[in-house]
Amino acid sequence: MPSTTMTGCNGLLDSDFVPFAGGLLRLSWAKGPYLDRVVGPALAAGDEVEDYEQQIVGVALEYEIRHLIVIAEAARNRWESPFITGAAGHKQDLKVDGAHIEARYKLAPGLFAAGRWSTLRFGRIDDGSGSGHRVRWDRSADRLDLSVGYWITDGVLAKGGIQLNDLHVASAYDESDHLVGLSLTVGF
Repeated sequence: MPSTTMTGCNGLLDSDFVPFAGGLLRLSWAKGPYLDRVVGPALAAGDEVEDYEQQIVGVALEYEIRHLIVIAEAARNRWESPFITGAAGHKQDLKVDGAHIEARYKLAPGLFAAGRWSTLRFGRIDDGSGSGHRVRWDRSADRLDLSVGYWITDGVLAKGGIQLNDLHVASAYDESDHLVGLSLTVGF
């Protein structure tokens, strides 16, 4: 049964659908002003911080069967910017697309293995040179996390894993960041 929530002047929409046992589809949308009032004095004459909005739309899928849980999400985020303009003086929006997919498998009571791949792809903006050349406004990135965890008790989790990062940088040296970690999480 779908559930929908809608609030706010500009809107917030969050809908869940359960198409079959073990499955879930979630759609989300939100839009509204995002600038802090402190930037107000720097805006063009007649502009207000409320004139510039952020909009995000997303979709999430979940599926669970026996010992396996798979979750995938994707979102597109856009900010109207008062300060970023192309060479011709036209305002440009900042955009980013993000997605991830993760899977967790229960190996034995309390023991699980998990993997997650995530990505961010930043949109392109005019570089301001007047040539029409467009560049990404930040570095795109991919991340792969692989881990194994064990629930010692209901509130204590021991976990170890590796994180592989690719920052999509074309340079003479490797700026990728790879991490190995161990953690003990205690809830109370």
